[in-house]
Amino acid sequence: MPKPSVVLRYVKLPDQLADGRFDEYGNAVDPNQPASVVLHQLPGGPWQCWGVFDRELEPGQYGYLTFLNVPGQGVPGGAFTEWRRKNSTPYFDDRRLMVLYSVQRAEGAARIIGRNGSGERVGAAAGLLFVAPPSPNEPPLPPSPPPRAAEGPENPGPSPEKKKS
Repeated sequence: MPKPSVVLRYVKLPDQLADGRFDEYGNAVDPNQPASVVLHQLPGGPWQCWGVFDRELEPGQYGYLTFLNVPGQGVPGGAFTEWRRKNSTPYFDDRRLMVLYSVQRAEGAARIIGRNGSGERVGAAAGLLFVAPPSPNEPPLPPSPPPRAAEGPENPGPSPEKKKS
């Protein structure tokens, strides 16, 4: 029986974002269980999220991974890579090529589309980088300072101080 040309996978982020490993419904899993979602908050506030395909991708096979319950509406960053199930980490080597085709965003969701461009079966994951809106309990960010005008013929910059004689 021929393999399907596309593997579809849906995973839900937990209702409360937290560093950790989760199943496809957003429930925390033990460190010794395989994870469907791996979340890490990066310095400065963005979230790095890995969604793991539940089976290996065949050579030439496409993977569509849809993340549900993604807060905010900002434009995300995306990745499509090989995945080590044993320790739930991304990796790559020089023998295989994973191709990222599209990073898509909709209200409450994001989708990463990629393809196994190698001649081997590969464990795969889609990576999502996003910024969640601040929670109502977080203090607001301080306002940014106003931009300075560029120096040039129209704006020569600060005038030199006159010397007193």
